[in-house]
Amino acid sequence: VTESHPCLVAEARKPLYALGKVAAEELCRHSFKARGLATTVLRFWWAYGATIGGSNLRDLVRKAIHNQPLEMVPDAGGAFLTMADLARAVELSLSSPAAAGRVYNVGSLFMTWKEIGEIIVSLTGSKSETMMIPPGDWRGPAFLNEVWDLDWSRAKQELGYEPAETADAMKDAFREALADCVARVRGEGRAT
Repeated sequence: VTESHPCLVAEARKPLYALGKVAAEELCRHSFKARGLATTVLRFWWAYGATIGGSNLRDLVRKAIHNQPLEMVPDAGGAFLTMADLARAVELSLSSPAAAGRVYNVGSLFMTWKEIGEIIVSLTGSKSETMMIPPGDWRGPAFLNEVWDLDWSRAKQELGYEPAETADAMKDAFREALADCVARVRGEGRAT
């Protein structure tokens, strides 16, 4: 997905959410054109730092804790972004006058839900099986049947943006963030 990919609000899984995001971007562009307020739009899929959350991710963790099958769609997943890389992208956009009025995708690494499911099984010590469901047969959350493979080549070319770490280092950090998420989900179970 490049920055020029059409924003299909009416076809979005959550049209009002999509409309809000597009409206916010348009307000930024308008403020730049009408008032000269330097704004840059950074688009990313999912950022993580010391922890990571999200209802679909927590649901997968709960299933693994209870040794239930983890259903996945082959190749579905997205471009995750480390908080360090997000901070770097913000710094680069703020220090580049040419970034004003522009839109940039940023990401650190692409991971599939299958890869994430395997990490969850490992972290939980689960006996859950990872089951691959063809996209057309998927009946679970639409979010888990999407591919958000963002192209951040514009940010690289125009801002000098690149992920700061190797793919292996970012996957290790993702695993640590997910371990924190697993601990939090386990803590929810003990609190009730």
